[in-house]
Amino acid sequence: MGALPIVDSVLKNDRVDEETIVLSVNKNDIYKLLSQAYTLDGYRIWGLILQKDKKYKQEQNSIEFQINQAKILMQESVYGNQTPEDVAKSLNISYSRFRSLFKKITGTSPGKYINELKIKELKYALISSNESVKEISYKFNFANPDYLTLYFKQRTGLTPTEYRKNNTNQKLIL
Repeated sequence: MGALPIVDSVLKNDRVDEETIVLSVNKNDIYKLLSQAYTLDGYRIWGLILQKDKKYKQEQNSIEFQINQAKILMQESVYGNQTPEDVAKSLNISYSRFRSLFKKITGTSPGKYINELKIKELKYALISSNESVKEISYKFNFANPDYLTLYFKQRTGLTPTEYRKNNTNQKLIL
């Protein structure tokens, strides 16, 4: 039996999975493992760990890249009606996987993120322009101004007109 659980696991299964890497390997374990690497099994274990760790890091970079791409797509479509499902489709991944990864990386769901972006842009439009609420509602692709009012009030507690009135002389903090 090896000195570390990871050694026993690798010798038994001849592989290293993400859970083993994430949960079992820390700096002290790596140093202990390096000191055991003088045996053929030690070299094999070390090679498997390095190979899996490299693959795991590449996958993480790829995931972060996809989430950043998703954020860009969401920002670009804030004036449209793009759904999180549409974003996932654009990235060629299933919606359930996209939602899970997005929430893991950002801490919020894709739908909530889109709503936050839209509210942020609506607030800016209400304060920075003289456009009517009706014009803004069409600019943001709402079916009618009443739906914009309902959408905005549910998320901010104020109607667009009340928000504009209360914040006209203030700078918007984004």
